[in-house]
Amino acid sequence: MNLIQLKFKVQDSLENKGLKKPNIRHGAMEHIYQFMKDNKDMFLGANGDVRLPSDETVIKNAYKKYKGRELSSAEMSVINEMYRFV
Repeated sequence: MNLIQLKFKVQDSLENKGLKKPNIRHGAMEHIYQFMKDNKDMFLGANGDVRLPSDETVIKNAYKKYKGRELSSAEMSVINEMYRFV
């Protein structure tokens, strides 16, 4: 699965959760998507498929360092959701 496919799967999953404010999670997804694009070597294989570290704290810590502050609950939720599909 490539990064765009993962993004759409996560967005579809968030839409189906019946959240009161799904746009907050969609915004978080956009930020994490950009982070992953900016760090392709860490998250994409040679064929463009997404490869996530086996321990999700690795991506959470890398994203925290990238953005310069703690992750929001929406960002943590999006990362957790990504791991469901990869």
